[in-house]
Amino acid sequence: MRNHKRTLVLSMLCGLLAAPTVNAQENCEYRSATSGSWVNDANWDCYSVRLEGWYPCDDEMNLNDGDEPCLLDPPDGTRKATIRAGHVVHVAGSTQAVRVLVIEDDATTPGELQLRLSSTTTSLTINDGLDMETGTNDGRIAFANGSGGTPELIIDGDDITAAGDIAGSVNGGITVNGTGFTVSGSLSVTAGTLTVDGGVVLSGSSATSLSGGALTLNDSVVLNSSGTVSVTAGTLTFNGSFENDGALSITGSSEADVVFNAAIASGSSGDWTIDNPNGTLRVSAASTVTDSNGTITLEDGTLDVDATFQFNGKMDWTRTGIIDVANTKQFVAASGDL
Repeated sequence: MRNHKRTLVLSMLCGLLAAPTVNAQENCEYRSATSGSWVNDANWDCYSVRLEGWYPCDDEMNLNDGDEPCLLDPPDGTRKATIRAGHVVHVAGSTQAVRVLVIEDDATTPGELQLRLSSTTTSLTINDGLDMETGTNDGRIAFANGSGGTPELIIDGDDITAAGDIAGSVNGGITVNGTGFTVSGSLSVTAGTLTVDGGVVLSGSSATSLSGGALTLNDSVVLNSSGTVSVTAGTLTFNGSFENDGALSITGSSEADVVFNAAIASGSSGDWTIDNPNGTLRVSAASTVTDSNGTITLEDGTLDVDATFQFNGKMDWTRTGIIDVANTKQFVAASGDL
């Protein structure tokens, strides 16, 4: 077995790339042979176009011969890799890269990419997109327990779809650079920072939760009718327009803020709940919600109106809740129990 220089990169997330070919094998394409470390050649099989088949990636005799030799290292930024159903492949304490990553679904045990905290940097960069396959049990990305380090998730590519779940505690940063990001599984942040520069659609029964750290969405966001966004700690910032057709809530007792730096979409028909004595929903851009089906429920905490906000739905406000309207600004609700 050769000694390989290991540097650490972990960049992952979930996404369905519109462009990459998922079914046709590429020369030197990788797929997991078993569960284990990303950097161990013995945990991967490689496809040889010349030999028309899969071979262990440490099979130097077959793979490193002929007109199209394969790399004998783990996947790099020019290769496609698949984590097969039933396998858990982890990155810990190293910096890795892959061109396209596929995580298979399965009826019982899907494939899983696991990012583990380490005393040194853990990072995986996915250069052209992530395909988390949709099925009975979708492929998933998990952040395992550990100490130290700053895991980094970097996802590049245009159309990124998270069919499975992204879950766990992230003490590092996650960046999604794609122009479109669709979440139909669950997306949870408990620490660190998740920044998404492209437009986001929270589809299906997508459950997005923030219980610490920061989630910043820099482009338009649509929360579909069965989707939920739950904030119990940390700061959720919308720098692009937000359409709420589902349910957004601020609950618990820890400091929790939801900030709208761009207009709330006029057609928002969903519900808004503030029930946290240390929670704030801040409207910092003039907004008019014309749909009358939604309800703002202010049980406890603060509705902070820094820009004129007209809400044509229902407003339910108890005496422990606070509505703080900036000088010269207005808050108007069409109906409600005050």
